Amino acid sequence: MTRGHAQGEPDSAPIVVKLGGRAAAERELLATLGAELGESFTGRAVIVHGGGAEASAWCARVGLEPRFVDGVRMTTPEEMEMVEMVLAGKMNTAVVRTLSAAGAKAVGLSLADAALCTGEPIADPAVNRTARPGAVDATILEHLLAGGFTPVVSSIGSFADGSACNINADDAALALAVALGAASLIFLSDIPGVLEGEDVHRELDRAGVERLVGAGVIAGGMVAKTRSALQAVAAGAGSVVIGEYRRGGDIAALVEGRAGTAIR
Repeated sequence: MTRGHAQGEPDSAPIVVKLGGRAAAERELLATLGAELGESFTGRAVIVHGGGAEASAWCARVGLEPRFVDGVRMTTPEEMEMVEMVLAGKMNTAVVRTLSAAGAKAVGLSLADAALCTGEPIADPAVNRTARPGAVDATILEHLLAGGFTPVVSSIGSFADGSACNINADDAALALAVALGAASLIFLSDIPGVLEGEDVHRELDRAGVERLVGAGVIAGGMVAKTRSALQAVAAGAGSVVIGEYRRGGDIAALVEGRAGTAIR
């Protein structure tokens, strides 16, 4: 379902921000982000978060060792219980509290709420609860944005039978951005963009991304980010930018193309 903004309305069209990097890890910086959202993006911003590092730390406490393929967690049923508690519970409420206190009027959700995004299994769910995004119904996000709220969405979804699944947060952000007809999809990271040595690539197309992946310059979780960005562009999303959040005003800079790496 699409929000349906006309192309001539860039100032009112929503943006989707995939939370990551220092902005996700440091409460003070997250509060700065919340203040910017409250001041400049009221009723426009949707925040999507994962929480792999936090989930891995809690899994380690009970002796569960995570396994990753191309930066994506392969979630066992035993891990799923812990991942759901951490992402949809501890992390989501912590982000909501901080953003709301800074003025962003944040509301916590998971992908399972109001069937926002169902999960399609990538393997037998009896052994792997990781999923790719399936059907998206963005109605709940549209209502919250229209009311001036900032939805904060954890990447915990559900399969068709109602059982829990873990959807990669980058892929979830992509799916929501396309469904909303977002003006910008922003992937916040802990680096200023896609780096080659000390240099930031200001623009990359598909050929450039695959060249850097093949050379090992783009690796780990950045592989999923850049490929999700290419999919978003192909599906008709607006600008897709990978960058960092260091100070107030950085979201505006990324939206306006003054910072980060733009994927074309």
